[in-house]
Amino acid sequence: MILNFYAGNWDWDHHNWIAIRNRVTPGRGFKFFSWDAEHIVESLNANILSENNDKCPSRLFQQLRQNKDFLRLFADRVQKFCFNNGPLTPASAAERWTKRAGQIEKAVIAESARWGDYRRDVHSYHLHTAASVKITVLDLSGKPESILESENKLQGIYRTEWTGFDENGIKVPAGLYFYRIEAISAGGKSIITKKMLLIRN
Repeated sequence: MILNFYAGNWDWDHHNWIAIRNRVTPGRGFKFFSWDAEHIVESLNANILSENNDKCPSRLFQQLRQNKDFLRLFADRVQKFCFNNGPLTPASAAERWTKRAGQIEKAVIAESARWGDYRRDVHSYHLHTAASVKITVLDLSGKPESILESENKLQGIYRTEWTGFDENGIKVPAGLYFYRIEAISAGGKSIITKKMLLIRN
């Protein structure tokens, strides 16, 4: 549950999960597994805590929230994993991601050559009206790495490119990043955040 909440997995738990238990020692309870979780970490503000699907782990979780002992146990787990250098703190998660990315980097390049590629350093966006636009690259913790654009633009389709350097001209490591597009126009303000993968050859 914590991992899916942490990653904002909106493609769960109405499917993409299974529960198993040991038939020899059934008293040890069930273990839950999720898979096909590519729709994660798509936004810095994703919130699926209210997920409540019938006959699914989320329904069980919502019912258990009424129990004070369970809430205490759940809070202890969140404290363990998400604080004090736990595995889901930004630094630990980024280190683990970078290590895994390094292991599969060449395979990703080969897979791209096989199936085709979308240039992740070039991003398109569409302005339906004139607006003041600011595009910021952020790391996994939400810390700004680089401001790609900050200017007034007319209505139209635009492309922006990030070369993988921060505001000080320092090359950032390969890995997962966000880019946030803020547009302020006469009709109001809109903010879109998307993820991108930086791969270095």
